[in-house]
Amino acid sequence: MRFIKYFFVIAITFLSTANAQVSINVAKENENQPKIYPMDGSHILEAKNTEVYEYFRNNPEALTQQTLNKAQSWGFTVGSTKNFYAYDFTTDNRYSTGFTCRAVGNNCYIFVEDSLWGSRVTQAGVDSVLNAFDSSTPANSSLGIYDMDVNTFGNPPDVDNDPKIVILILNIRDGFSGSGGYVAGYFDSYNEVTAYTYSNKGEFYYVDANPLSLT
Repeated sequence: MRFIKYFFVIAITFLSTANAQVSINVAKENENQPKIYPMDGSHILEAKNTEVYEYFRNNPEALTQQTLNKAQSWGFTVGSTKNFYAYDFTTDNRYSTGFTCRAVGNNCYIFVEDSLWGSRVTQAGVDSVLNAFDSSTPANSSLGIYDMDVNTFGNPPDVDNDPKIVILILNIRDGFSGSGGYVAGYFDSYNEVTAYTYSNKGEFYYVDANPLSLT
């Protein structure tokens, strides 16, 4: 799980830096433009993450059970549809929403929340995320986020018996209303526990598409 956390930090740093540059350019053109800034939502879920660590510490057999009871590989293809759980930062609850797979890379599946497709998110935006994750970033033109993290921290966990990470692009429910901070993305270790009711039962991370621009 440590891999996912560090991988997420690198991912959000990359996306947030790009967004910050756009915000600065806009501010120069119009000083009255609302101030907005991205933040990593993972730390907000720290109490929830602690619950997961306590669960495994108090139920060590759960680790073996998860290994023995893994689902088959997802095997998603472009066009696959599925409802996944996400976290609502405004209500402290998890909810289900519909997604469609818009890209499959060497190391990831990229799903986009259906309500955003064609408006906040386009194929070009999805392709930019895929390229950053699998192939190239400003920090290293020959390595994507996944390989940079594997080289540094080792292989990620594998709850779902599928080596690919599932990236969910959605409108993160963070209470953003036009100015101030918004959650640019997060990792929720709840998804690593197959026994939990609202777990996606796999390796997932979440990237915002409102107001974060992926274009």
